[in-house]
Amino acid sequence: MNEAQVAKLMKTLGCTREEAIDIIQADSDIDHGKRVSFDLSPEDEKRAKKYANCDTHKRVKKTVERKPDEEKEAIVAEIAEFFDKKSGFSTENVEIINKNRQIRFSIGENWYEITLVKKNLNKFKPKGE
Repeated sequence: MNEAQVAKLMKTLGCTREEAIDIIQADSDIDHGKRVSFDLSPEDEKRAKKYANCDTHKRVKKTVERKPDEEKEAIVAEIAEFFDKKSGFSTENVEIINKNRQIRFSIGENWYEITLVKKNLNKFKPKGE
């Protein structure tokens, strides 16, 4: 314990020498992770740790039920049929992974996936329009 530190605390806080030494000791205990008289009880500490790492409100994940898009299903089926029967490539293992969206196939040892995305015209404007 440093005498200059004790003197500075006594002058700054207007406390006695014993109080300044007690403050310095409490600071040291806190710095080293020791329990001090004004710590929370073990139950309160558990509760504080539980609430310290949580959001302000629980978020509920909403599952959006999509309407079936028959046009996309038809396009995906047509592309899959093309790769399976009419393609100039020797495609194998043609499968529709998601009937509204994805096709997977292989050419030789390489695998490919095609994903069909329908654009919303309010958000997407093709060039030249």
